[in-house]
Formats: sequence, C-alpha cells, structure tokens
Amino acid sequence: CIIRPQVGLLVATETERMAVLKALRPPKGKRAVLQVHLDRNTYYLGRLGLTDIVLCMTAMGSSARDASTIVTGEVLSAWKVPAVIMVGIAFGKDRRKQAIGSVLIADRIIPYEPQRVGTGRTESRGVEYAATPVLLNRFRNVLGWHFAAPNGYACGFQIGPILSGEKLVD
Repeated sequence: CIIRPQVGLLVATETERMAVLKALRPPKGKRAVLQVHLDRNTYYLGRLGLTDIVLCMTAMGSSARDASTIVTGEVLSAWKVPAVIMVGIAFGKDRRKQAIGSVLIADRIIPYEPQRVGTGRTESRGVEYAATPVLLNRFRNVLGWHFAAPNGYACGFQIGPILSGEKLVD
C-alpha cells in the first residue's frame, strides 16, 4: 500500500511534534504511524481524521538550514502535497482576541525581518506572500467548526495576516 499524503504539517518544537504525534493515527492498512527518513529529513506518515498527512519538524525561524522556508520546499518536492500547514504556538497572540487552542489562519504572511534601517526612519523591504486560494477557501468555508480545549473552553478560529521572522518576541 503506497501512502500519498494530502497535507504536509510542519512543527518547530518537540512539544508541537509530540502533540501532533499523539493525535496521529496509523495510515490505512498499517498498524502504526510510519517514520520515514528521506534525504536530510525525518517524516511521520499517518492520518488525522480522514486525511493522510506527512509531519516534519523544522528548526525555529525561517532562514537557517532546517528552518521553515527550506523544509517547506523539501516537503513539497518530496511528497507532492497540495498544501503545507505550519502548526504550533503563535508567540504574538493577543489574549483579548485569541485563546490557547484558537486556530490562526493566514490570509497572507508578512516577514518583519527584511528592513532598511536609515537615519530617522526604517523601511520594510519584505515581500508579503498570499495564502493559496484553495486552502484559504477551505478554511473559510468550514461548517460546524467545534473544538474544545482541555479546559473545556470552545476554541475558535481567526483569519488574517500573520507576521513571520527570526525573533521570538515575548
């Protein structure tokens, strides 16, 4: 049985990886989640709900050797998935707008690192990346969304721009 995942999931921390692995079920026809070593990456193949996924851990940040930018390209090339989703903890969450467990869906990614720092002003030099229209459409049209956090509170979702960069801001 050849497994062809439909979605790639990326995580950047061991805590995030363990949370996904805990929810992952074996692929159809298999007894366990599969661990696959391909080129420089380790992948986990399994199912979340009815969807076959491939999970890969990146380094933190977006530009180092194993960081999200590089690993996203490697997942797309190796597995030919139509979508890659980064799951994890949003360091800049606003307690008034998001709760732990809320799903933040990017309609675009805005890099905050590329800048020209001049005398008296700083100018952004980053390029915004729009989300894939099909994936964004699927998230926008979810009916009957329901997910409860371990404390029982309902978790919602929010669609909007997401900042991305190298700094971890507390």
